[in-house]
Amino acid sequence: STQSTGAMESSSLRTKRLLPGEQTINHKKIKTEKHITQQNPYKVKPLGSLYFENATQTLRTQGLGALAQIPDEQLIILLGTFNALDLCHLCITSKAFYVFTQYEELWRNLCLNELKGDFIFEQDWKSTYLRNKYNFKVNRNAIPVPGLYSDLLFQYWYCNTIDVIKWSRVDNIDRVANLSLEEFIKNYEIPNKPVIITDVIRKWPAFTNWNRENLIKKYGQVYFKTGLYSALQLSMRLENYFKYCDSICEEKPLYLFDNQFAEKTEMLSDYSVPIYFQEDLFKLLEGEGLHRPSFRWILIGPVRSGAAFHKDPNGTSAWNALISGRKKWIFFPPNCSPPGVFPSEDGEEVTLPESAIQWFIDFYEKSKSFEPPPIECIQNAGDLVFIPSGWWHSVINLEETIAVTQNFVSSQNLEKVMKFLQKKKNPSLYNRMVDKLQTDFPDLWKILEEKSRPKISAWEQLFL
Repeated sequence: STQSTGAMESSSLRTKRLLPGEQTINHKKIKTEKHITQQNPYKVKPLGSLYFENATQTLRTQGLGALAQIPDEQLIILLGTFNALDLCHLCITSKAFYVFTQYEELWRNLCLNELKGDFIFEQDWKSTYLRNKYNFKVNRNAIPVPGLYSDLLFQYWYCNTIDVIKWSRVDNIDRVANLSLEEFIKNYEIPNKPVIITDVIRKWPAFTNWNRENLIKKYGQVYFKTGLYSALQLSMRLENYFKYCDSICEEKPLYLFDNQFAEKTEMLSDYSVPIYFQEDLFKLLEGEGLHRPSFRWILIGPVRSGAAFHKDPNGTSAWNALISGRKKWIFFPPNCSPPGVFPSEDGEEVTLPESAIQWFIDFYEKSKSFEPPPIECIQNAGDLVFIPSGWWHSVINLEETIAVTQNFVSSQNLEKVMKFLQKKKNPSLYNRMVDKLQTDFPDLWKILEEKSRPKISAWEQLFL
């Protein structure tokens, strides 16, 4: 896990977003404003308020004209085909269009598609686009528009501003120190159980050296991969990314999530793989003519960044070492899909809320009734989380965080990995692993073959 781990980048699972609110949304899901950090600047309210206030949708109906007939979700999709000049022209035609054309994802998409990663973030995405594209500074004081009711607009703002600390109260994971390799294997790797190890990271040079000031000084002009929730993968200068982290307040922040940091920096010398994870049989795929799947990432993200529910790629296990900040983790065992998460029968596709924030708003309370309950924890700076093979997990950064993560294959999870690879539509990775195991670890391969043979009952053996 990376944000959990590199799973979101390299997993074969594809996510499909659940819309943040149809016109007929269950209004109980849009909760009170108890845990939001600021008031809605445009005075937009959810549709349910229409009934409590005995109000009408006159402002929307008159302001959008013929386009008032289509739901808000489709209207935003339509506006997403407009260029910046069209949006600015439309903005001044009515109060309703003024609010809809401020929708941040419209301007975010323009920024990312046209500017790529070469921008300096201003206070929001519209200001960022106009300042970087045209050197035009915008007065972004919002004009309140009372009388506009929209689940889409309200939910988007609600997810962007909700206080994530409210989900940090439960912590029921094992925390251990002075753990021997044998104890780790016996108590956690063989049972396939998450755990936090508290006394490993603080010994690394990275724990002292990887702070914002030092990283900017040494690697500020280096481009790192960012994205995760964005369909478009970008590269940003580290200095500009930290400036983005200072100002952003959104549901799905860009996440610095780079699997090539070791090739472009000297950061690999600042930490060592803990003894519990040094056996890594995917190393067999390193070398000339071979290709090992991505397995290590540097992770930097602002508050609310993270990963929606996923399993790590190729059946691997992972570890995540937090250098600074705090993360919220929630785990469900391999045979128990989290509420609101619907994997296809073959596991190739998963339908779920695209962001971790949306899942926590809609489904977190429901998960408390599960038996056994999910494993939850707060990972503090200096903590290392072990993510076992096959476990569903989601992560939210409660603060700006810096972390490193790696996926691995050991003798204990090799059988699961090989079964996973064997079922993939493209068998090339499985075939390469079989070849290397037969050559380099013939005894281990024989054990795997024996385990994979169909079991023959005593009755069947009478006729052999």
